[in-house]
Amino acid sequence: MSIPRRRTRGRASMRVADGVNAVTSVAAIVALTLIMLAAP
Repeated sequence: MSIPRRRTRGRASMRVADGVNAVTSVAAIVALTLIMLAAP
């Protein structure tokens, strides 16, 4: 039981990591665009 649980947790963590990376990348792009627009 412990092995499949670890596997499922690993898969879930990978999915969560991918989601966090996507969100952070999008947030960084939006921040850069806002800075460029705000820059005179």
